[in-house]
Amino acid sequence: MSVFENPGAVDLELTWVESDQAASGWETRPSDPFDVADGSHLLDGLFPSPYVEILSPILQQNQLLDSFISSLNPAFQVDVSPALRNHTRWLAYLPSLSGTNSLLDSSIRACTVAHLGRLYASERLLQDSRSHYGRALRSLNRDLQDMVKGTSGETLSATILLSFYEMLATDMDQTWVRHAGGAGTLMKLRGVGKHRSGFDREIFRAYRHALVIQAFEMGQPCFLEAPEWVELSRQIHEDIRKSGMVGEKMELFDIAEEYYIEMVPLPHLIWDIRHIPQLACAAGKDHATVAQEMFQRAVGHRTRMKSVYARFRDACKRLGHAPVSRLRNDAIFPVRYEFNNVFVGSSIVGYWTILMMLNAVLRELDKDVDRKALYRMEAIEAARDCCRSVDFMMRSSFLGPFFITFALRVSLIWIEDQEQRTWIITRLLEVGNTKLGMAKQLPEAMPETFIGYIRGATQEIEKPEDGDPRSLLPRDLPPDA
Repeated sequence: MSVFENPGAVDLELTWVESDQAASGWETRPSDPFDVADGSHLLDGLFPSPYVEILSPILQQNQLLDSFISSLNPAFQVDVSPALRNHTRWLAYLPSLSGTNSLLDSSIRACTVAHLGRLYASERLLQDSRSHYGRALRSLNRDLQDMVKGTSGETLSATILLSFYEMLATDMDQTWVRHAGGAGTLMKLRGVGKHRSGFDREIFRAYRHALVIQAFEMGQPCFLEAPEWVELSRQIHEDIRKSGMVGEKMELFDIAEEYYIEMVPLPHLIWDIRHIPQLACAAGKDHATVAQEMFQRAVGHRTRMKSVYARFRDACKRLGHAPVSRLRNDAIFPVRYEFNNVFVGSSIVGYWTILMMLNAVLRELDKDVDRKALYRMEAIEAARDCCRSVDFMMRSSFLGPFFITFALRVSLIWIEDQEQRTWIITRLLEVGNTKLGMAKQLPEAMPETFIGYIRGATQEIEKPEDGDPRSLLPRDLPPDA
């Protein structure tokens, strides 16, 4: 029976039991905790069938997990290939682990109930999810004291689910970023070899893009650019190619991997540009030389990204996945883009987002006035294209809103028109109220912060170097700086 056919399957506060008890059988609830003062039911109108008093906690948990998994692949979309549904393949392992690990159980419950709370605008469900989140944090602190438990696939999965919970339930961006950092630390502790196959491979594939975005958010290099992790991605890619899982979408699968490989070093590039004076001192070079090296790196990334994107768009056209334009009743952005699945939409929106960031870097490093104008024109159009994609990206309840939130924030770097900026902020608030709570943290200072870091570093190039240049060295230089 589907969770959406059984209102009792949404009640978690009184029916959950601990994992060691949950597997033993059924639990009877004495009363309906959803009854409210006026005698109505909190979820009246959402669930048509009668309320069921006896529930299996594990069945209930798996039903909620199934609804979350289904939201990642909405019924309206045209599937591309099972090989490109990374989150679905990872999450498909979790039902078999239900009732075996209290940390994982609490994390599943926190995430899935928060997801349902956002989906149906239920503050009661969001409150219920917090209690499961609290239990998960206590279990996580306990399990991290044990090296075997702390580095298990269950603990890593739970940490990732807790980062999802933070995206869904809280209106603070840095909370999911902290959990993502914790997941990255666990991956590093586990080592490359642990993620080569099976459940652990799917965890890695499902979360690696989020780790790159987390590195952007933190303003730090991403550990996944290290040669051993890049090689892991290459080996996994080849294994999946040979497995027959990809089918006729092999071209899209290959290009998507190229896109990831080109994206993963970009947080390091931006970190380096922010630290041009310090890196120049460390290398014994003048600032202008290092700035020129950074400029060439950025130009190379932009050229390669544009080439990958062109081939991706061509492949989408050949395979019937090309986006289409439609008119809508919107005075600010009257054209909207429709994609036939979230994978294609997220890939294209992701490209526009990266292009905006690279052009922001190049605008500060390039001295050529004409090229500066080109970067600006191209980035503004990319920002507007992201805005035209919002309606589609919000049709899914998790992955689409996640990628469009990041895109809209970066768009504020370039969009200067006040009406368009207001439109973007309004849509971010809409995402925050209906999909991901974290979107409600508005990046009002983002243009000043992101560009300010780059601009401040490039302005140092013109300054005389007084005193001991080693005093400019930051304490957080990466080992290979």
